[in-house]
Amino acid sequence: MKKWCNEDGHLLATPTGSCLGELQAERLSKVTLAGEWLSGDKPLKRWRFTAIST
Repeated sequence: MKKWCNEDGHLLATPTGSCLGELQAERLSKVTLAGEWLSGDKPLKRWRFTAIST
């Protein structure tokens, strides 16, 4: 499993328009590696670039 995936193989990403100082855990975007948005607020469009670069 990749170091940036959680135990179920999904990623947590910063939601669109979020303020990091006010972000709550339940609002984090949960997405699959295929790009399917599972829960939380809508993820940033650039989440894939961040995942690839880490």
